[in-house]
Amino acid sequence: MSKYARITALVDETRMDLRCLAACHGDKEFEYAAHILTDLLTAITKIENEENSLTKSFIPWAGGNQPMPDLSHVQVQFRDSELNTDDNFYPGELDWIHDNTETDIVAYRTSDVQPNFISWDGGTNPAGDAFVEVIYREDQTIVFGNDAFFFNWSHDPNDSSVDIVKYRIII
Repeated sequence: MSKYARITALVDETRMDLRCLAACHGDKEFEYAAHILTDLLTAITKIENEENSLTKSFIPWAGGNQPMPDLSHVQVQFRDSELNTDDNFYPGELDWIHDNTETDIVAYRTSDVQPNFISWDGGTNPAGDAFVEVIYREDQTIVFGNDAFFFNWSHDPNDSSVDIVKYRIII
């Protein structure tokens, strides 16, 4: 029995008890409480349906090489946690190989929230002292958050490994 089914059964049983008390004692407060529990049952059903829909959109993961490009955002479920759709990660930030620990990824999906990078043609630092992420020309690798003044913002045709082509301000 799922956790929602157990909760639903308990709430429904309590609701029926309140209705019996209302019928026996003619007390409108018992009937009102039963009405509130009916609303609660409706809310539980809605949450369960949303969670089932959400779970179905995740792809089970048994470990291996990173399944998508670095520049996408993904949501993951770790072995030791409930499904979390609040956190978005770059695939390169994560360990996709399983080592039988609680941090193994057991499911993933591409996030609806994708990073918006700004194209960069070189010049002086466009972000001041903000915290940024940058993408380099050479291999389209992303450098995760750092202070903007840390980077060399000019294009260097002789060294594409330090040639920023896109950036985005984090904070």
